[in-house]
Amino acid sequence: MELRLGTVTIVADGYPVIARIGPDTRGVAIPGADAPTGVATAADGNSEFGAAAGERREAHPEGSVDVVGARAARAAGEGADAVLLDGLSPGLRAALAGWRLGVPVLDGTELDGALVDLRAAGEDADGLPPAERLRRRVAELKGPVVVDADEAAAAGGSAALVAMVTVSAWLGAAGFVTARVRQVRRAVDMVAAVRGITGPAVARRGLA
Repeated sequence: MELRLGTVTIVADGYPVIARIGPDTRGVAIPGADAPTGVATAADGNSEFGAAAGERREAHPEGSVDVVGARAARAAGEGADAVLLDGLSPGLRAALAGWRLGVPVLDGTELDGALVDLRAAGEDADGLPPAERLRRRVAELKGPVVVDADEAAAAGGSAALVAMVTVSAWLGAAGFVTARVRQVRRAVDMVAAVRGITGPAVARRGLA
């Protein structure tokens, strides 16, 4: 499936999953820490700010380049089709340009008008349940509807997350934004297989 958000096109085997990478203030990491094998980082000499391997690199108020970049790389490895740098300063976003993640990187402006928070929508005065509001939103918008999956997790935990993602995909959501990439990836892959968008991960023939 393809999800077009402004000038960015996200290509996925099934429903696109966008990893939310927010601020991380746990401290400055050593260059290359936690970066998966095969992912190019700024320590490889590919960054415009030119830090060499072994040096302590630039830290920002919302986290170090290495820590935030490693989280983005890990999310891509877990199945994210794009990465959303949410709440990060322009300076840190520019520094992360040195990380070749292999997926599109969004700054949030691409989601203007497309991102739907179903929990907040369900609290509106019209009293409609989130599923019905999503159905109406899909019908009203001329473009794709992208669901904020983390709001469901905040309200009801993992079970609510999986339930909301599954129902939303079935009702017409075009993509999902989440910090819980692995869980959402599994849920949307199941829906895509049931709907025939993709094949099942495992197919077994039953014998009578």
